[in-house]
Amino acid sequence: MSSRLKEMNLHLVEGQLDDVRFVGICCMGGRGKTTIARAICAHLSCQFEGSCFLANIREVQEKHGLFPLQEQLLSEILTERNATIWDAHNGTYEIIKKLHHGRVLIVLDDVNRLDQLKSLASLPDWFGSGSTIIKTTRHEHLLLCRGVLKIYKVEGLHRDQALHLFSLRAFTSDYPADDYLELSNHFVNYANGLPLALDVLGSFLFGRSINKWKSALDKLKEIPNKEILDKLYISFDGLEELEKKIFLDIACFSKGEDKDYVIKVLESCGFCPDIGIRVLLDKSRVTISNDRIWMHDLLQEMRQEIVRRSCYEELGKRSRLWLYKDVYHILLNNSGTKQIEGIVLDSCEQEDEHLSAKAFMKMKKLRLLVLKIYTFIGP
Repeated sequence: MSSRLKEMNLHLVEGQLDDVRFVGICCMGGRGKTTIARAICAHLSCQFEGSCFLANIREVQEKHGLFPLQEQLLSEILTERNATIWDAHNGTYEIIKKLHHGRVLIVLDDVNRLDQLKSLASLPDWFGSGSTIIKTTRHEHLLLCRGVLKIYKVEGLHRDQALHLFSLRAFTSDYPADDYLELSNHFVNYANGLPLALDVLGSFLFGRSINKWKSALDKLKEIPNKEILDKLYISFDGLEELEKKIFLDIACFSKGEDKDYVIKVLESCGFCPDIGIRVLLDKSRVTISNDRIWMHDLLQEMRQEIVRRSCYEELGKRSRLWLYKDVYHILLNNSGTKQIEGIVLDSCEQEDEHLSAKAFMKMKKLRLLVLKIYTFIGP
């Protein structure tokens, strides 16, 4: 965490000391942006006349609206326990009137809508000279459209950092016990640098025997950890329907594929991949490296689990099929249905038994069929 705080402090010290600074912290869910923001707030709050950490803004607005957040903001900074606001418009007026001359530190945690920024901390002239406003989000575009140019993008933990965090949770020590080291490395590999996963898994394994660790690892290979996936599901639930379809297609079929190829495939399905993929990039759902589309392994597992959850019992009622054994079962038993939208069939794994194409007749909504054909030339 200390190295991340040092990086973040570079963003905070840039510019003139009297400037009102707007700084963004952006990444996919589970990478620790809230933890970083809390640490910064605790570290720097003494340098300001007042400070406030507004947590879980997305969730609070969904349940109660914006004006309770505005009340909390004024109450914490001005220590006015009876700050009363009756609507968001009145709240904005009160924030500008009462904080205009104060040097304040405000953290807006987990923002996902433009009206949140407009109502809580929109413009530099709302606050006194030297104020700092930190906004955490999964939506980079949301920051850019409000003129936030200093954006700290949180990357996954390096291996040593990941092992250290996992050890703190699993053993309350800086390094795993010798007889647990190999198993610890397997769990760290599974988490792939995601602090949320390291925290959940390490806490779950704390105080358990080696046999329980082995059993948990075997289970993870078959069934992803529900607590981790449920927390990551928020990143899926916040997408529009077309964005959900594009992301599910990428997760099930296209991770690691050439970007231009993926765009052509999605275009053939009647989607708008240029803007759709741009939105997913802005919301930290996917990345592009060397012209290939990627996403975190656990995000991919979560997307695939969404498809599985749609119908555990009947494979033919799932929207997408990507495992050869599942496709083989559908074609062998002629059990396809109109729910199937996409299939990838890897012929490298083909069985000797001939399969019938009649199953496709039931797939009325099938829009994507990818057959990967391999030719082997041998002696």
